[in-house]
Amino acid sequence: MKKIKLNGTSNSILNIGLMDIINEVELSNKVYWKILWIDGFGKVEATPMQKLENDINKSSGVFVDSSFLQKLTPPNVQLTNLLLIGGDTEEGIKSYNLENYKNGSLKAPKYIVELCDSSFWEFASSDSKLLKDIERLNGLAN
Repeated sequence: MKKIKLNGTSNSILNIGLMDIINEVELSNKVYWKILWIDGFGKVEATPMQKLENDINKSSGVFVDSSFLQKLTPPNVQLTNLLLIGGDTEEGIKSYNLENYKNGSLKAPKYIVELCDSSFWEFASSDSKLLKDIERLNGLAN
């Protein structure tokens, strides 16, 4: 598995969004997503971000789809940190939680998307073609 860092094209603001990455991954793959950690500001529909954080961060993670991930984007929400894993099957990522992810006790999931302090994204995968496609986002950001 290889990890790449995504800063975008601006020195002062991260101009690559979550959905830029998700859309690239889902171009040729049906992906099951699970949020292991999240923090940020705003509301997801009528749910305050603080409640969502508590629900997710105190659990073993929450399965979501790309339509839910879309709701985690501006102007609805400003994310600070996010740890999102993805796989080809729900069963393949079901056993992951924050603890076993951090200690590496399980085989790495197929996709790992991480936002670090609103400053940059890290994307990891063993799919070298997808890594190249995702890495191009650094030069294509608006």
